[in-house]
Amino acid sequence: MGHYKDTESTIKHSIYCICGKSGAGKTTLANRIKGELGIHNIVPVILDGDAIRKYVNYDLTYSDEDRKRNNEIVANIAEMLYHQGLHIIISTVRADIAYDILKDKNIPCELIRL
Repeated sequence: MGHYKDTESTIKHSIYCICGKSGAGKTTLANRIKGELGIHNIVPVILDGDAIRKYVNYDLTYSDEDRKRNNEIVANIAEMLYHQGLHIIISTVRADIAYDILKDKNIPCELIRL
């Protein structure tokens, strides 16, 4: 599953975008990746869609339009953190939207569909 199984010396900062339906295991996988990176003394930032909606985009609903807007915000936050050299794990129902935005900006990331 990408860079996180490499040795610490070869791990580059990265972004993992995990998408899937509610209850599909996105948070579980995000925490598993976080644990694997932790073995190499790397602490990633997890950007969870529900947490972002609760603390940043609290006025958004779960409509398709609002999911798109939430993922635009998530992608912008991920880009900012990436340029600071951090590892990021995005976990949202529509993380594919954030993935497409990041790819359009030539920011390396991996899309994981559950």
